[in-house]
Amino acid sequence: MKAVIFDMDGVLINTESHHMVIEHQIFRDLGLEITEEEREPFIGYAADEMWSRVIAHYKLDHSPNDLLNLNNERIIEYFTSQADIEMIPGVNRVLQWIEDRGIPLAVASSSSRIVMDVLLEQAGLDKYFKIRVGGQDVEKSKPAPFIYLHTAGLLEVEPGECVVIEDSTNGIRAAKSAGMYCIGYKGVGFHGQDQSMADETIAEYDELIPLLTPLFSVGKSPM
Repeated sequence: MKAVIFDMDGVLINTESHHMVIEHQIFRDLGLEITEEEREPFIGYAADEMWSRVIAHYKLDHSPNDLLNLNNERIIEYFTSQADIEMIPGVNRVLQWIEDRGIPLAVASSSSRIVMDVLLEQAGLDKYFKIRVGGQDVEKSKPAPFIYLHTAGLLEVEPGECVVIEDSTNGIRAAKSAGMYCIGYKGVGFHGQDQSMADETIAEYDELIPLLTPLFSVGKSPM
């Protein structure tokens, strides 16, 4: 293996419950009563595709772009007003371990790039990720493989040389469809997500470095 690609929401940053609150508020503003069980299958889709599906299903008189922009505005307003953005426990240690060994890193998220940039900066994680790919950067979102194939190209590695850290069913399917090794994180956004396609699963980040070490044939830090 030569590179590691992280999903963002629920994998780097604890945003899943906040996205739920924001999306349900937008649903209510649109006059919709959508249960959390009805929302769960959309987790992992790019925001524009999610809103396209909502518009089609409920026959709304809105464009996907209008609702995408509204969604992004609400997310940025919500998180920039927060005193702290909660990172997933142990993420900093893992990212520093990867960086110390010179292993290329990227983040590939279904969120829009503008949202990714704001949240990574707010969380203090932007320094680790020069390569960032958002849901609107590719022709079709997760569970299609395009976002991960595109990210591998930017990293200048083969898809089969990438390890992906994901939590959602759609994200894991995307990684596996791209031919990548996928580790499922059973963390804050795990509820309702099928991770059976993942090569390995972890419940906390303390388990990740022991899994990555043999995959990258690394020992002690060169630092």
